[in-house]
Amino acid sequence: MINIMNDKKKIIKYLNQKGISKNKFYLTTGLSVGFLDSGNSLGVDKLRMIIDKYHDLNPMWFLKENEPMILENLSENLSGPLKRVCEESYSEINKDFDREKLIEILQKTIFYQEQAISYLRDQITMINK
Repeated sequence: MINIMNDKKKIIKYLNQKGISKNKFYLTTGLSVGFLDSGNSLGVDKLRMIIDKYHDLNPMWFLKENEPMILENLSENLSGPLKRVCEESYSEINKDFDREKLIEILQKTIFYQEQAISYLRDQITMINK
């Protein structure tokens, strides 16, 4: 028999792995103290609140048991020109602040992130076939 964790137990597992206390979780998300200890399901609105605060928590993990709990940092998995542009963008931002240059860098970053998203969607489509 397969033991499937409910949504709140998954949140607790995530918090334990990241070393985050329940109290800090409640303060960060604004959810009421004891929320994780009552009931089994989260609800979409609560899950959105949680994912907005914990960006590395994979929302697909709640739908499919075989999905990873923690999302990898995309920039760590990038290679070639896309990785170079991301690294250059962030290093440029840390130099002299120039509003126009910042806008240009962010637009370039968005363009390459959109390409990465498109690539990842294609990979998901291929996996689901």
